[in-house]
Amino acid sequence: KKNINLLNKWKNSFKNKKNVKPLIINGNKGSGKTTLAEILLNEYSIIKIDSNTNNIEEYIKNIITKKDISMLFDKKTNKAIIFDDIFINNKIIKEFISYSHILYNNNNNPIIIINSYNIQKITNFKDKYHIININFSINQLTNITKIICNNYNMKIKNSDIKHIISKSNN
Repeated sequence: KKNINLLNKWKNSFKNKKNVKPLIINGNKGSGKTTLAEILLNEYSIIKIDSNTNNIEEYIKNIITKKDISMLFDKKTNKAIIFDDIFINNKIIKEFISYSHILYNNNNNPIIIINSYNIQKITNFKDKYHIININFSINQLTNITKIICNNYNMKIKNSDIKHIISKSNN
């Protein structure tokens, strides 16, 4: 409930153009962070930045200030940025902190930072980000898996569900 309230506050900040901050979604690999980000940004043209993106600072400036050719073919006129698990080492974290001032109070381009790694240095700036954590208990994962299986008319034993969950690293 706390995460849902925060997500609604984050989305409303773009409508009201007040207290606009990037959103950080923390969670284990496979917990649905990227899917959640894409759902939240479904009305935007999404630009993904990952650890393979070169010269990220310049790329961000261009994204925010210029139109790109893909927008000619997309009915979505506003752009959003997803940083998808870019924090693989301390060097990238330091670089991100150095150019993150570009992201603050960016009223037109929602920004979501997806994180599967420990980025304590960034989460220390809680006043500059909205932060949610996606963590599921084994019971919650079991119930979610049962619901998904039922939706596909799949009959799976509880022991098999627990095996799937353990093999998938929860």
